[in-house]
Amino acid sequence: MPKLWRPRVLPVQKRDLSQKSWASLRACDEELLNRELVDKSTVKSLRKTINKVPRAERGVDWVERVISIYAVKEAKRKRWLSLIYSIERTRIEAGEHEKFKEFKSRLTSQLSIADTEKKFNLIFELSDHASALEQLRTLFDRLHTEEYKAFVNSGTLLGAVREKDFIAHDYDADIAVLLEGNTDSELVDSFNRLFYDLHKHYGDELRPRAECKQPHVKVKTKSGLAIDVFPAWQRDGSIYIWPHTFGELKMSDILPVKECMIKGETFPAPANPEKMLALNYGAGWNTPDSKFKFPWEEAEIKFAGFLDAFCADTKKHINGTKKQWFSSLFNWKA
Repeated sequence: MPKLWRPRVLPVQKRDLSQKSWASLRACDEELLNRELVDKSTVKSLRKTINKVPRAERGVDWVERVISIYAVKEAKRKRWLSLIYSIERTRIEAGEHEKFKEFKSRLTSQLSIADTEKKFNLIFELSDHASALEQLRTLFDRLHTEEYKAFVNSGTLLGAVREKDFIAHDYDADIAVLLEGNTDSELVDSFNRLFYDLHKHYGDELRPRAECKQPHVKVKTKSGLAIDVFPAWQRDGSIYIWPHTFGELKMSDILPVKECMIKGETFPAPANPEKMLALNYGAGWNTPDSKFKFPWEEAEIKFAGFLDAFCADTKKHINGTKKQWFSSLFNWKA
């Protein structure tokens, strides 16, 4: 594997691309538009074409093709996403805005022929917003049908309040659902009920989970949008929302929900979204911060009781393995 991936920086191109190297890059572009070829090929076999480019000529143009290969094969997501933004900065600094637009357009076209059965989800900057809005609306409608109270959460709430849009570099939507229960075990049982109710509507679109310490339901819709459903609950008049709010909010900060706008459409949001965003992202939440990192270790300590109960229940349902999520839950009865 080239040093391209570690560290995650762009290689320094030492000489211009030759005509032969450009031919290899264009051949790669054509290969990635061939659905049959992409489906039967591996990352390694797809890289053979661009690996003909001498190392001294490997720069941004070459990295763009590497990103495309990994993207269409659903591999190393975090790495190629981070490299996309490195490329964007590099192109902008060089005054090459049009070249970056061409790359995004090319990548979007290549991803559009990917196997939809794999339910690959794109970053919002490259995806079909109309479909994402429709699928998000559908989920809220289904939760309402099952008599759950839900609202947009985390990155989706941040984008709605700050930009009235999805965050461009995000690739899933986030909502929170209020669960019933006075104890951790009762909350876990309520979480099981939520999963069961959603399974009635989504079936296999509910993705299995393998991590004890990640208590959320992931819906992978047929359109490609991934929606993470996080648990929230009330205890002694205070609100808890995994993983960012631990009793700092009151019910009046959540209900009644208010409307927020995402690309001109309204969705339910907490009554005091700014207060929740400050808990989630810090006091500077209203200013984009590419270096922000959520304090997961601190969250795990705060929510230790709930996580322990959740983990114990998870292991019970998957018979001690970590290959499935609620594999035996489908016969669960409310």
